[in-house]
Amino acid sequence: MWAATILACRQDLQNGLRAQQVSVDNFIQELLRLYPAVPFITRYAEQDAVIGKEIFKTGDAFIISIFGLHYSDFWSDPFVFNPERFNQDLCLRDHYMPFLIGARTCGGRKLAELELRVAIPALLDNFKLSVKDPAKISADYGLSFRPRVADLLLKKI
Repeated sequence: MWAATILACRQDLQNGLRAQQVSVDNFIQELLRLYPAVPFITRYAEQDAVIGKEIFKTGDAFIISIFGLHYSDFWSDPFVFNPERFNQDLCLRDHYMPFLIGARTCGGRKLAELELRVAIPALLDNFKLSVKDPAKISADYGLSFRPRVADLLLKKI
């Protein structure tokens, strides 16, 4: 839904993706940077640790904000949807983790990325997306972070 919502608001991205001037992979990475399915995760400290000014004792619970990582000052203009940022030579490992990393990486990551790589071009090959009033788009939290769009329009091409 976030892909359709962004594309409905940004005709330039629709046209760029159709003309292959915008990379589908870059679009997906930027989509997941700004709109990760899971906004935060919780963990427990396996051992005593000091991270910055924070002291954690074994067993302490803590929250890792995926939003915080993806909207941090590491990114130039972090609130702007810009797929071209992924053309740069960036060290993303510590700052980009919509599917988490390491032993707890999402088991569905490869399937989700494959589905997006197929679905986005198929959507754009068949439909022109638009929204009447982009100002009415808001976010909703449930089991995941998703858009709330009252008037998303699909027009058959």
